Amino acid sequence: MNQKKAYLLKGGKVVLQSGIEQLDLLIRDGIIAELGQDLRSEGSVVDLSHRTILPGFIDIHHHGANGFDFTFGNYDAEQDQFKVEEENFTEGLKGSISFSLSTGTTGLLLTTMAAPLEDLMTCLKLLRDCHKLPLVDKMVIGVNLEGTFLKDPAFAGAQNPAFFQTPSLDLVRKLQRMSGDQIRIINIPPDHGEHALEIIKQLVEDGVVIAGGHTGAYGDTFRLAVDAGLSLGVHFLNGPSRHSAKGFHGGGAEEAMLQSDQVSLEIIADGYHVHPAYFLDVLARKGADRVVVITDSMFASGCTGISKFSLIGLTGQVSPDGRYLTMLGKEDTLFGSVLTMEQAFQNVVRWLTTGGPGNWHRMHQGYSFDNALILASQLCSTNAARLIGCFETVDNMPGRGDIQTGKRADLVIFSGDSAEELKVDSVFLAGELVS
Repeated sequence: MNQKKAYLLKGGKVVLQSGIEQLDLLIRDGIIAELGQDLRSEGSVVDLSHRTILPGFIDIHHHGANGFDFTFGNYDAEQDQFKVEEENFTEGLKGSISFSLSTGTTGLLLTTMAAPLEDLMTCLKLLRDCHKLPLVDKMVIGVNLEGTFLKDPAFAGAQNPAFFQTPSLDLVRKLQRMSGDQIRIINIPPDHGEHALEIIKQLVEDGVVIAGGHTGAYGDTFRLAVDAGLSLGVHFLNGPSRHSAKGFHGGGAEEAMLQSDQVSLEIIADGYHVHPAYFLDVLARKGADRVVVITDSMFASGCTGISKFSLIGLTGQVSPDGRYLTMLGKEDTLFGSVLTMEQAFQNVVRWLTTGGPGNWHRMHQGYSFDNALILASQLCSTNAARLIGCFETVDNMPGRGDIQTGKRADLVIFSGDSAEELKVDSVFLAGELVS
């Protein structure tokens, strides 16, 4: 094995789970080797005075960016269509990953939409074949199968019901084989009833995280799925899952997600999908350990000049200010996002430091800037790593998601001393300075 370059990061503010300390950080062979004061110089010395060192972000719900969609390939703006060809897929994937990396993301779950099974099998095979590429191998932690097993068209959102499938272990395992065992999260709405519960139990035993979203299930039905092992709510509060304040059926799926201590909640932190007041309310209700910030990023993230687009029989449009996507003619139906994890982190720090009135809570007290950094880091890195099982070191694979000796040196360096000034300065991926 080739020895990797050593770096000594000097004098930065290091965001740890226990607090923020001004420390030196030594990277050796891609691993955080030492943390301390006045460490002995080794390798390249990087002065990080007036900089903040955080664990790299992990985005578990990411469809694509920079003109690339994981399910459908590269977008041709002139023809308004997506194309999947092996060589172009590889280049599109690398470009999408590189864009995400530049915004502080060091781990991704590439996320699929409802699609013809042939298209789904193709993208999973192409990803499997791409894993020999160092950038893909280091960045892509796995696959999030979001749209395939949706059931109720009323809760489809920006997914096409024509391509919904009935869940089966045979189909899941066929897809898993095609991916090279990379599928880490599967959305199986509890609407499928008793049939789904047995599948959920088996897949959880296989080590897959089961999510519930785009669901019309009532609370009582959703809780049965939680008992079977479901542990993640898909892009919480962003529509399409049943909400019910009535005294029947245990409320809706959203009420069950809030009440179940076993369930973590994804939240798209762009301020459009979920208003900041609701974000703070959910955080207060669920606690810091059960909220995972995601982007739900689509191919249009990082692109300019796109105003309207077609995707698998659906038409979307970019907002006039370029900051969000909607279904054409359905302004209340958002079409993924153009959010980056850098912007999500900035938003969360700003919301936490500002505080203010909630909806379910009268008032949220603002955090100090340092405490907001610690909490936002947990929401954007640590919780995702714990959820998908890459936080701890297992089988000589270094853990991710926080800054500790022995963990993989996935780091994002920020400049700025306030929420408004925060900006990615540089990124280390597996111990290499890449941005």
